[in-house]
Amino acid sequence: MTQNHDAFWSRCAPRVNIGVHSIPQPLKGRSHKVHLRFAESTNDASGNLNRLDIHGLKHELESLNLVKNAEVHRDLPNTLIIEITERQPAAVLKSGRNTYTVDSEGYILEATPNVALPEVNVDFGIAVDGKKIADELINQIAAALASDDAKNIKNMHIDRNREIYFTLYNVEPRFYLEKNMLNDNYIRKARTLSAGLSNSNIKIPKHIDIYSFDDKSIGFY
Repeated sequence: MTQNHDAFWSRCAPRVNIGVHSIPQPLKGRSHKVHLRFAESTNDASGNLNRLDIHGLKHELESLNLVKNAEVHRDLPNTLIIEITERQPAAVLKSGRNTYTVDSEGYILEATPNVALPEVNVDFGIAVDGKKIADELINQIAAALASDDAKNIKNMHIDRNREIYFTLYNVEPRFYLEKNMLNDNYIRKARTLSAGLSNSNIKIPKHIDIYSFDDKSIGFY
């Protein structure tokens, strides 16, 4: 079960303890640059920093579920600089009884900030390889849902034939796409269509098929 983002960092902080300070927690945001200053005298601090396995600490940090990248540098005599980039949640996947929060690369996150995410309901079992979704289509969708335009998507459905439909916030129609068509352009296309229909006298359709980016290949019913 996905846990709270701050609670995750509170639990993980002791794993990366360096003897004098721990990683400040909770870490928030997309990227962090943390300066850890050793409290001992200058000579003792320099010795501790020189003995510190910074490559091992980098590896330990990057083994944490929410860390996408970590850089560790010495700034003698008594400062250690740690730069962390967090994985950002893109969508919540639901398949049967399984629920996964994933980032844009399909990595399954143990914790997420308290933010609204597109919900993707999948009619088939999702293959998982360790910490990552092992389905090419699902990972393509996760990458598309990481964009700013995708924040307008309320929920999405993928059927057994891998056809896709989604709904936007405060808009009635379902937008249907063929598989492998979901990307920023089509999400923006759906937003443009919904805005145009809302500002017209045309009865809002329940379904809109977007077969291509060409307006001539759009169906309403």
